[in-house]
Amino acid sequence: MAEDTKDKMKDLLKLVKPASKKAAPRKKKEEPLSISVVRSNGVVIGNNNIFNDIKTEKFVQRPKVTVVPGHEVITEAQAIIIRSLVKEIGDLEKLHKKKPQSYAAIQDLANKKGGATQYRLIPLDKFEVVKKYLWQWRGRLTGTKSAPKKDNAAWRNRQYAYIKINVKQLGLENKLVELVLKKFGVDSIAELGDAQLRSVYLSVSGWKQAAK
Repeated sequence: MAEDTKDKMKDLLKLVKPASKKAAPRKKKEEPLSISVVRSNGVVIGNNNIFNDIKTEKFVQRPKVTVVPGHEVITEAQAIIIRSLVKEIGDLEKLHKKKPQSYAAIQDLANKKGGATQYRLIPLDKFEVVKKYLWQWRGRLTGTKSAPKKDNAAWRNRQYAYIKINVKQLGLENKLVELVLKKFGVDSIAELGDAQLRSVYLSVSGWKQAAK
């Protein structure tokens, strides 16, 4: 009897399954907070001390300068005169010099003489200074011994133009006629030889300087 009771107890125990133990949930690893610090130099400091360069464009608002010809700076007509003289000097440099000055170099020197970085920005009261500077430069080139020989026609035309323009401005037409007739025995400067024409050119240049 006792054996039967023991066997029944074993059977009952087989029918009853022990409750399965549930695995304890794993704790999630806490991630560090994401922190970013942006410095003024464009560097970001983030997690794990990682540095990233951020390129930023800097916009500078420059004031616009409006130049009005004839108001504080040279007029358009005066700018053309300066440019023409620079071109003429550049041509003469090529004609007479082994190492001629470039047009840009001549213009830069003229601008510097006028206290400006660009010829259109030359102050109005500096125009005569710059023009005289360029005239003297041209005069040195046309006054070289080789000048009449290398480009005689162009050289004579420059002498004629200078004489006529300045004599007219000075109101000395009669004085010119008297000089040419008395000194060389001709009625027109076109009849003068190269040396005689150069002599008249220098005389007119002297009248111009004396009138200032």
